Amino acid sequence: MPEHAQMTVEEFEHLEKHAPDTVKLEFIRGKLKVKPMPDQRHRAIVMWLLTQCMQQRPELLLYPEQDLQAETYRNGRAYADGALVVFSEPMNGAYQRCPSYPFGNTVQLPAPVNITLETEKLKDYSN
Repeated sequence: MPEHAQMTVEEFEHLEKHAPDTVKLEFIRGKLKVKPMPDQRHRAIVMWLLTQCMQQRPELLLYPEQDLQAETYRNGRAYADGALVVFSEPMNGAYQRCPSYPFGNTVQLPAPVNITLETEKLKDYSN
């Protein structure tokens, strides 16, 4: 567990189990994050991303909102949140790069995914 964690993973899982349906709890780097549940805009972005991936790499199996393998200290406990952040270059259980791209940019997802996202359409989903 990271230094200065707010709670243990087990305490978080107990809290998450009893949280209201209107929020999504995350436990990232020892800190509790509370987010509103994804709305239709979020779901539309996820579907856009799935479509892009399936068109360019149909051999990939994609499961939206499934547990993701994440940094080793999280023991695989993480969920997709639809943010346009590209995590790459994992080393010693942490990603070395995680650039964020504004909607409208061309974004190259590195190996092993190797696809290019033209994100202009995502502007339709922003405020």
